[in-house]
Amino acid sequence: MSTTQSTPRPPFLPTDPEEFTSHVITHGAEWFDYCRRVDEYVVNTEPILAESQQQARQLPLQNQALQREIDHLHQQLTAEESAHQQTRAALQAIIEYQKGQLKEKEQDYINALAEKNQAVQLAAPTVNTPARTPESAAEVPAVAPVVAPASIDSPSATSAQLSERLPDPDKFEGD
Repeated sequence: MSTTQSTPRPPFLPTDPEEFTSHVITHGAEWFDYCRRVDEYVVNTEPILAESQQQARQLPLQNQALQREIDHLHQQLTAEESAHQQTRAALQAIIEYQKGQLKEKEQDYINALAEKNQAVQLAAPTVNTPARTPESAAEVPAVAPVVAPASIDSPSATSAQLSERLPDPDKFEGD
């Protein structure tokens, strides 16, 4: 809408009213052209000036709207950061809990292995061997004589006997 037009300049700049009057009388056509250009300039400049004034009035309102939007975005970002920190804290607590559970299960596993090893040792048959003395070592033949295996008792008779070497284990409760 703006057309670039320079401000019209008068044909002569008088210093007093008499000089102006005498110049207008002698150069009337130039002053008429000057007055016409001034009128065109004013007509073309008024809408541009009104639009500029309107924009100048709207700029503070636009600035306020942008400031409210910035404040809203800042609050939203702060809320998101707070939620992120809460989520991070909750996840850290879960990790710590799981680490504790893992340590507990590892300890349970170690205890179970120890119990297994103890059970295997208890299940192994034991043989009483006499203590050797240095003199008796010379008397022992190089090859031991083959003897008949010990008699195998029926399962009911074996389970009814108590071991002389070790006490019976505690009742198994599934742990």
